[in-house]
Amino acid sequence: MGLVAREQGYQDKLEGLFIPEVNILYGCIYLGKLSRRYRKMEEIIAAYNEGSARKTTDGLFVNQGYVDKAVKNYNLTRKEV
Repeated sequence: MGLVAREQGYQDKLEGLFIPEVNILYGCIYLGKLSRRYRKMEEIIAAYNEGSARKTTDGLFVNQGYVDKAVKNYNLTRKEV
C-alpha cells in the first residue's frame, strides 16, 4: 500500500494513508494510471489487486476470484444508480 502510494506522489507519513479521504485520493490516482495502461475493466481490477493483469495458462487472471467479486459488486451498484 505504501509503495504504491509513494509511486503516485504521496510524501507524508504512511499512517496518513489510514485517513479515508487520503486513501481514496491515492487509490483513484492509481486507478487512473491503470486505466490508461489497460483498456478492459477486468484487467484494471486485476492489476489494482495483484500489481499486474497476469493470466494463467487457461486464460484466467491469477486473482480471478477477486476480479469476479469486484465486477459483480460493480454491476450491483450500477443497477442501484
